[in-house]
This record gives sequence, C-alpha cells and structure tokens, in this order.
Amino acid sequence: MGILGGLDVGFGANMQVVRTNYLCVKDGGAATTQNAANFLSLYNQHIAEQAWGNSGLKCDYILPMANQCSDAGTTASGVVIETIDGSALPVAGQHANAASSNGYGIIAVLGVGAVEFTNATLTAGAAIASAVDANADLANSGLLLDMVGASVDNGAHAGMATTLDLSGLVADLLLACGTGTVDLTDAQLTSFVEKGNAAANTATTLSDITIGANACGVISVTTLCGVGYL
Repeated sequence: MGILGGLDVGFGANMQVVRTNYLCVKDGGAATTQNAANFLSLYNQHIAEQAWGNSGLKCDYILPMANQCSDAGTTASGVVIETIDGSALPVAGQHANAASSNGYGIIAVLGVGAVEFTNATLTAGAAIASAVDANADLANSGLLLDMVGASVDNGAHAGMATTLDLSGLVADLLLACGTGTVDLTDAQLTSFVEKGNAAANTATTLSDITIGANACGVISVTTLCGVGYL
C-alpha cells in the first residue's frame, strides 16, 4: 500500500494519496480466512521474487470472488475481505467485520485499473476493460451516494465514505476468469510454512498450490483520503 502524505493544501498532512491493491481470486470452494491470508502471503512473495525486489503488483488485501470464507463473521483478519462481490472495499486498513477504514474518509477516486493473470504461474496477463462503476467519475458519484447513507454501512457513516463499491469491476474480472479456479482449501495452505521461519523448515511455495489458468487478478485503486474527513 503506497501512501503519499503531507500534501501542501489547506488540510495539510490530514490528506493523503493512497494506492491500494486487491488480489481477487476465483476460489474453487469456501476456505478458511487463514488459508486465504496464507495464499496472499505466498502471492506477494512470488510477485516480489519475479520482480527481483518490490513489485507494483504486491497486494494489500485478498478478495475471494466466488465463495465467502467458511469462518467469515467469526474470524478476524486485517487482510481478507469478507464481502465477496467487491461492494465494500477498504482502502487503508480494515477492522474485521466492521465498516471502517481506521478513520480514513475517501475524498475522491483518482484512478482504477485491473489485470487478469492468464496462466498458473502468474507471469502473463490481460488488461480488464473498465466497468461502468470503475469509471472514476461515476465512482466519485458513488462516494457521494455513500455519504448520503445509502451504502452498505446502513448509514453508520453518513456524511463519510470509508469503503469503495467496485462490484461491477469485480464481476467483470470474475467473468474473465472463466472456468479457472484457485484451490484455497489446498492442504498446503492449511499446513502453511512461511519462508524464513525460525525452525528453518521447508517453506510452502506458490507452486505447491493448485492454481488454474485465468483464476485470479489484481484490482488497483488510487484514492485521495483524509483522516477524519467529513
């Protein structure tokens, strides 16, 4: 998650430009929240290794697009998004099971993009055409609607939008995936071993997981946010 803070404007450092990436996965079946988080860790490690360091495709959150996690609503996670249709995407941190982004109000959507991985090794891709709600103008109108209290927050944050609704773009990415799926219930994700573990055990790698071609992608959003913005 890239954050540019301290803008030289009236609000001062209370305004920040935030880039947020979401790993969107067409999962083959409902997995646990921990399995989904483990897959995100594997993905980020794989993407960084491909780039010989940092990568613009590193993701802050994982969004299972087909099945809500089996323990959704009972297991806290700072990186797994429970609402699978993309109607409530956090931009700068989320409290599990709550409509909040740690006090960040979204002032404007500056840009939206998406890519689909077209092979199982995540080394080839295709750009996803912008859905109608991924158009920045309409996305910003949606933010104003959320401030009216018509959002999934049920009016809890009337006057302040804390999440994004990009359900149209998520639906387009899910459709582009076709029949490909990622097995988030894979036993290797359940018995996950992180790279660099203290016991020096053999780490789980992305190649250990059953990944179909055209099974996942990345949505990236750049927003202007304000801490406590109303």
